[in-house]
Amino acid sequence: MIWVNLKTIKERIAKDNYLNADLRSLLAIFNWDKIFQKQKRNIEYILEKNHLLNRLLAHRNLQNIDYKIKALEDLENWQNTPKGIISNTPENASLKVYHTSCGTREVGSWYQPLMLAQSKGLVILKVRKVNQGFECLLTLSKEIGIDSGYLITATNVINPGEPTSNLNQEANTEILHEFVQSDEGGRFYKHESIYQILLVEGEVEKDKNQFWVPFFELKGVLGMSNMTSFQLRCISSLLLFHMNDSLKE
Repeated sequence: MIWVNLKTIKERIAKDNYLNADLRSLLAIFNWDKIFQKQKRNIEYILEKNHLLNRLLAHRNLQNIDYKIKALEDLENWQNTPKGIISNTPENASLKVYHTSCGTREVGSWYQPLMLAQSKGLVILKVRKVNQGFECLLTLSKEIGIDSGYLITATNVINPGEPTSNLNQEANTEILHEFVQSDEGGRFYKHESIYQILLVEGEVEKDKNQFWVPFFELKGVLGMSNMTSFQLRCISSLLLFHMNDSLKE
């Protein structure tokens, strides 16, 4: 462990696979205003004015998420083989069992199922300049396994192994920030995602479940429990020095 200053974080925050996803998430949700004794925006104001947040709460109150166990042989587009559960789609995702060894853990070796995908994921957050500052385009998304089934996430989230062919890109777009983040860990093997913050100009086509939100409202929902996706928290680390006035030079 080492102590580092904010200048060091700022210099490395856009480097590929340098800060892990957990640290990025913590940097995004941390209450920097409290540390620097700045005035924090009233949470009731954020709740009242944030249409996306109100829509999320309404969905959570109305939806009845029903899950049930399904047999492996009944899965669509997946094939159960001696080598693992293999996807029949061109992306060639799979679930395989790996023999894992580690000499520094309480259990020296074990067998563990891990997801494996041949193609990288893509997480996009679109931002635009308006009179009062910057806004970002956030999405209300259904998330399997989350309490009530809905979260606020980035503009577009394509998981490793999923197709990107249906993704629309506007002509007037500039990549402000980009980095590659590994998702390897307890569930994934060789999973990487490309994270991009795109500056867009002019009219932007959006879905009915997408909302333009000013940075201070993004900052507000990031500080709430079980409201935002892991991908949104991770990519918001790139906006750390834009969202927090106390961190600006």
